[in-house]
Amino acid sequence: MLINLQKSFRFTNEKDTFQVDYVFTKGGGGSGNPSEDGISLLITSCKNHEPRIVNNVSNASSIFFQSNEQITKSIEARVLSSHASSLNL
Repeated sequence: MLINLQKSFRFTNEKDTFQVDYVFTKGGGGSGNPSEDGISLLITSCKNHEPRIVNNVSNASSIFFQSNEQITKSIEARVLSSHASSLNL
């Protein structure tokens, strides 16, 4: 996986279709020092053309060093969780 390379994929879960864009970036952990902040993951997702939900995962090094298939599965789980929790607002 490369830093700053945006990737996209689509998946379905029962009757819902999710469109996901994600990018790993260097820094963004909050200290203001990119060398200390490590790798972050920015996930933008939308379900069935509803408004997009944006999640920023700081310290995402453990995800970054996985295979592409594992990265996709991990992101799918986060997307499903974030859309489920948005229903409870």
